[in-house]
Amino acid sequence: MRRPVELLGSRSTLLLSAFGIVAAVVPMVRGFAIPTFGRAQSQSQGTAAAPPDYQYDAVSIKPTKSATRFGRFLNTPDGMTATSITVQELIQRAYGIPVGTDDGRIANGPSWLTTDRFDVDAKMDGAVTEASQKLSPNDLGMARQRMLQALLANYFKLTINRETRQLQRYTLSVLKGGPRLQEATPEEVAANAARVAAGRNPRELMKQVRGGEAFKSFSMTLFVLRLSQLLERPVSDETGLTGLYDFEFVWITPNAGPAPVPAAPGAGNVQSAIPSTNDDDDSGVIAAAQKLGLKLERGKGPVEVIVVTHVERPAGN
Repeated sequence: MRRPVELLGSRSTLLLSAFGIVAAVVPMVRGFAIPTFGRAQSQSQGTAAAPPDYQYDAVSIKPTKSATRFGRFLNTPDGMTATSITVQELIQRAYGIPVGTDDGRIANGPSWLTTDRFDVDAKMDGAVTEASQKLSPNDLGMARQRMLQALLANYFKLTINRETRQLQRYTLSVLKGGPRLQEATPEEVAANAARVAAGRNPRELMKQVRGGEAFKSFSMTLFVLRLSQLLERPVSDETGLTGLYDFEFVWITPNAGPAPVPAAPGAGNVQSAIPSTNDDDDSGVIAAAQKLGLKLERGKGPVEVIVVTHVERPAGN
C-alpha cells in the first residue's frame, strides 16, 4: 500500500483543484475547455460590461516554516490559502490531476518541485470576488483553476506543454444490466450547489464508512478522480453516466478495519490519510466497482501529460 493521498481537490476541474476548487456537485467532463474571462470592455463597445479578469490581485509566497510534510489547501470566498504545499501539488490542482499521485501526468521539472514547500496566500479584488459568487459551481471551479494557472505562471515562471502519451491507465464502464446507483434528489443537489457557490465545504458529499467511503451527489467525473487516487493511475470515464448519485464504495476487507477519515471534496482542503492501492493489488477496488454495476479494467491508452518546460523558485515577497 502506497503513501496516503488527498482527494481532489481540483481539474477535473475541478477536482477537486483546483484541484482552485473542484466543482463537486455538478457533472463535469475532463477536456472541456476552460472559459476565457476577458478584461472589461469599453462601454462604447456595448451596453453590458464584460466579466472581470479572473486573477488574484494580491499574492504572498514564502518558504514554509511549518514542520509538517503534508500540504494544506483551502479555497475561501475571496481567494485561497495554502500551507506547506509543494509546487507539484499546485500544478496538480491547476491542471486537474489528483493531488498526491505520481502517475506520470506531470513530466520533467526539477526535483525541488516535490521537496520545497511554500505558504501561499492569494486574494481577489472586490469586483472579482463579487463576480465569482455569481458563477455556477462548474464555472467557479474552472475560474479558480485558471487563476491558479496564472499564479504559477506569474510567480513561479511556470511554462508547460501538453502532450498525449501512452500510459498505464484504467477505464471505467457500465456492466451489462446497468449501474446500481441511486440518483441524488434535486433538493440534495441544490443544497450542495449552494454550499459550493457560497465558498463553503460540502463535507456531506463524502464520508467514511467501514471499509470504504460513502458518496452523495457525486458525479462520475469526481468518482474517477477518486479512483485515480486509489489506484495511482489515470482512470478514463467511459460510463456515459451524466447524473449525480448516492452510493457506497467499499474496497477494504472487513478485517482491515475502517478506512481513515477522507478529506472533503469540492473545496480541495486538508490533506488526510486515505488508503491507496496500486496496480499489483487492485482486486478490491475492481470488485467494489462490480458491486455498483461498473467495470474497471486495466490497460494502456492515451493520456494528457503536463510537461514542465520551465519553472523558478519565487522571489521572496
